[in-house]
Amino acid sequence: MKFFISLAALALVAACDRQPAPTAAFPRAVVGVVELKVGDQVRRFEVRVERGPTGFNSAAPAAPGVSPAVTAPIAGFPLVRDRALAPQSTEIQTPDGVVTASIAYRPLGPYHVLDHAVASVKVPGAPGGTVGVHIAFLNPRLEP
Repeated sequence: MKFFISLAALALVAACDRQPAPTAAFPRAVVGVVELKVGDQVRRFEVRVERGPTGFNSAAPAAPGVSPAVTAPIAGFPLVRDRALAPQSTEIQTPDGVVTASIAYRPLGPYHVLDHAVASVKVPGAPGGTVGVHIAFLNPRLEP
């Protein structure tokens, strides 16, 4: 559970720098599958990310039978951006440890979608003292 708190901190850092949306002629949404790997566990969620007046907002993924504690970390993660963000590497100090993260986006039409976010979360008692977290937006596509 501690790594989910740390992952929420990662989402806050990545959510910065929102830009106004392009004109109405641009696609309204990006759909695809988000893959979340925490240690050896892998979860996949179908998502639709809508563009609103102030930019893109991630929709909480629907995953029947999956605990909300598992889906919460990606509910607010910026999966789509209006403009490019250079690959970043950052360390985030949290009450539960240090999160070291690498975040990269790739172009998709007029927008940029999450290619991957990789974090190493220090968790006492975990093998090697850390748990790896990987988020990727798989097969994203534009929708009107």
